[in-house]
Amino acid sequence: MADCLPEAVQSGTPLAVQRESSVPLLLRALPTSETAQRSLVLIPAREADSLILGALATASDRGTQGKLIVVLGDRGVAVATPELLKIAQGGDAEISRTALRALAATTQPRDLP
Repeated sequence: MADCLPEAVQSGTPLAVQRESSVPLLLRALPTSETAQRSLVLIPAREADSLILGALATASDRGTQGKLIVVLGDRGVAVATPELLKIAQGGDAEISRTALRALAATTQPRDLP
């Protein structure tokens, strides 16, 4: 996988990405790259939010789920609130705590049930 990543991702330097077109590559790199995680947070295009949220819905391992939750929280993705609430009420204590921390950035207390 590392061979297909841009040199900036391999070296640990966040990509100066301006478009959502980088999101699929960064999502593939996410399980093994902290730089991919930081880059996903820095992409300014709001269109990237739905791609990241969609990746959370299909993530199969806890590590990737946790990273995606952190990215959504760091980006302040308000539309992720219902999914984060569902995850926060789940049975995995560590993932639930991560979702609760992300909710602090994606919603206001008045918006919670």
